[in-house]
Amino acid sequence: MGVELKRELNFLQSTFLIVGSIIGSGIFVSPKTVLQYTGSRGLAVFTWTSGGILALGGALCYCELGTLFQKSGGEYVYLKQAFRCNGNHICQAIGEVIPFLFVWSQTVFARPASLAIIALTFGEYTLRSVGSDSLVMMKLLAAICIGIFTMINCYSVKMTAKINTTLTALKLITAIGIILSGALWWYNNDTMYIPDLADEQITSDASNWDIVRGLIATLWAYNGWNSLNYVTEEAKDVERMLPKAVFLGVLIVYLVYTGINMSLYTVLTLDEIQTSKTNTIILNYGFKILGHPGYVAVALMVAVYTLGSVNSNLFCQSRLIHSSAREGMLPKMFALVHVRLHTPIPALLLHSFIGVVLIVLGDIQKLIRGFGVVTWAFYTLCFAAVVILRYKNVEKRPFKVWILIPILMTTCGTVIVLVALTEPNDSKIIYQMATVGVVLCGIPVHFIMDCSKQKLFKLKESTGTIV
Repeated sequence: MGVELKRELNFLQSTFLIVGSIIGSGIFVSPKTVLQYTGSRGLAVFTWTSGGILALGGALCYCELGTLFQKSGGEYVYLKQAFRCNGNHICQAIGEVIPFLFVWSQTVFARPASLAIIALTFGEYTLRSVGSDSLVMMKLLAAICIGIFTMINCYSVKMTAKINTTLTALKLITAIGIILSGALWWYNNDTMYIPDLADEQITSDASNWDIVRGLIATLWAYNGWNSLNYVTEEAKDVERMLPKAVFLGVLIVYLVYTGINMSLYTVLTLDEIQTSKTNTIILNYGFKILGHPGYVAVALMVAVYTLGSVNSNLFCQSRLIHSSAREGMLPKMFALVHVRLHTPIPALLLHSFIGVVLIVLGDIQKLIRGFGVVTWAFYTLCFAAVVILRYKNVEKRPFKVWILIPILMTTCGTVIVLVALTEPNDSKIIYQMATVGVVLCGIPVHFIMDCSKQKLFKLKESTGTIV
């Protein structure tokens, strides 16, 4: 029997893993983008609320899947179970290709892109706190950040969980500080913003599809609600703890995001928001509250936010790589677990290496565009998997979501992916289609690997080395 992962995550650590995975740079990068698409602050607040509802709906679907299949690996495990087919060869091939494409896309691009985005944000805001904007130094700091947290993740699960809990607590404390500063500004200036769908319009040509595109920007900020599903083999009492931790974690994030957005719209005028760069709106908020000290304090605060997200990303994605390799979807070496430390070191090194490569090659906005399309395409398939498995797997479920929720989530996910792929901006659609091309490259890779495994099996069979 090989070395296995140990169950060491308790309820608090699991809840903070979700909160820490979600709350990162997205809440500071997305507000202006959402406002530009929706055309008013009232619709922007409504869109953020809708994003929170979709995150909770998706999380509830994943709770059913995670308690039914208590293996680390997340979507790969669910897609494999839902689309497995014992019919003709074409049916079997499709059932095998879908989970492989998920593993391929998440390993080669989507999750490393998310890691790179977060690390680059850390580098950017750290430099802004000292008045620098050097691109080379930003990328160097991002790579160093990934390297340090990779070493921590390789060394100890308990240490990784404790660091994540500490950084998440710091996130919540600083978020409360932002919200209270907005409340204090309102008290001193009597200018509190009250959400109103009939609010002043900054653009007159925002369509319903533009609102959906604004929703997509909020979903980037909410991404991470499924993080606990990647580490179910390391969580204690999964059947009882997973639904509670997920619900509490998403609820905390929703309250934090609502409070931060209300503070931004209370302190900053529409003109100030519009003239801010996408990734500096929170810095302008800090400067308006406390001047230059506020600017520096907010920059350092965002840097701390991203540290927790880097840690969570490495922890969760390495488990997907480990689980996939264990099932034969990736080379077996990535399924190895350190005999003493009980950590998947090869999987961690692979993920961090690809993340650093993307840091060197890409920038934040390009990576975000590609990441969203790929991620939500597979999320949608997993929502559909909940419905499919109700008929394919009729065994009793520890947690059962109302069937209308996965149906609605599948519909919403399909719309989101189609709208993202029909972005009218030519430069954006190029990046998104390139991402789709990377995913589809996984099809020939799958068949090459499958043929290699069959040849190896026949070789072993002919030489009598199969046990």
